[in-house]
Amino acid sequence: MMGRFVRLVSLGFAVFSVIFWLTVDGIGQVRRQITDGNEPSNWDIWLTSSVPAIIYAVICVLVFHWFARKIIKKIGQE
Repeated sequence: MMGRFVRLVSLGFAVFSVIFWLTVDGIGQVRRQITDGNEPSNWDIWLTSSVPAIIYAVICVLVFHWFARKIIKKIGQE
């Protein structure tokens, strides 16, 4: 039972990660098309690299905290 839970959460998070970063990359490509390949401003760099990385880090902390609590709870039940 525990192995299935771990695999399911791991696969779900991997799929989420791919979708998240593909979306971020798509936004970056749209930004490059809008600016015609000109030098990005600091604002552009911040919005297409720093902000998504910060959001992803917060999501990782929340998911891993939830995951660790579930694992500890399941170990206590066995």
